[in-house]
Amino acid sequence: MEIHSPVRHSAISVLVLALGLPGLPGVANNLPSTGNPASTLRVIVAKGTKPRVTTPAPKGKPVSQFIFVPPAGIKGAPSQTVSGGRRNNGKCTPNHGPSSQVATNPTEQLLGLLPPGQTPQTISAQPSILVYLPQITAQKVLFSLEDSQGKGIYRTPLTLSNTPGVVGISLKNAPPLEVGKEYRWLVTIVCPKAGPQNPFVIGTMQRVQPNPNLQKQLEQAKPLDQVALYAQSGLWYEAVATLFDLKRNQPKNPELDRAWQELLQSAGLKDIAQAPLK
Repeated sequence: MEIHSPVRHSAISVLVLALGLPGLPGVANNLPSTGNPASTLRVIVAKGTKPRVTTPAPKGKPVSQFIFVPPAGIKGAPSQTVSGGRRNNGKCTPNHGPSSQVATNPTEQLLGLLPPGQTPQTISAQPSILVYLPQITAQKVLFSLEDSQGKGIYRTPLTLSNTPGVVGISLKNAPPLEVGKEYRWLVTIVCPKAGPQNPFVIGTMQRVQPNPNLQKQLEQAKPLDQVALYAQSGLWYEAVATLFDLKRNQPKNPELDRAWQELLQSAGLKDIAQAPLK
């Protein structure tokens, strides 16, 4: 990482030592050698000021390995719309009726695990979808899948064990998504007293053709490295679902904990990064 340190030449004199780079204009070549490889640029300033040193990045995995990188030029509907939940905190109220109270804490709202912006992409014909459920009295949610024209494709109820927490919804029994098409999914909390105030969240997705080079890399990569490849390639659904499964199977693995927090934070979901996985 390069550190830029602007210096006023009229105030202090600057002497730059670039090891292994003789002949560069403005570089002093007659200073004592430090014996280090020519990988460090050292800036020596006049007496009374502290020198600033830039050093090579530490070896190992990049700091940004699990940061989600949205694909360039992506278009489509917003990735997520929360309705109902903003009126009653995304959960059934104690009397199961409507409420005007608005949740200010993200952990009190029904939320899809999606990055901000436009339609997230997937290369899977039957991806998995993750949703955060707040503490609710309901024991069931309803999942629906529609095409871009609003035509229903798949629908299934899901029984809840306990909340709050992040739940995974598999589409293995749904019709395969078509490449190049956008879809919309809907998760509705079925309150004991059904009605128009039932909280729900809407998410979007688009299936795309996988890159052949990426496919080859994925085949040779370990599961956690696959998560990094998915995240850096803009494939949100694969990245978060793969890491979700790994973390559930290895709940005490600190490396998976760090990867999970980094991925969710990069998508603006840091508030639920500590939520239990169901």
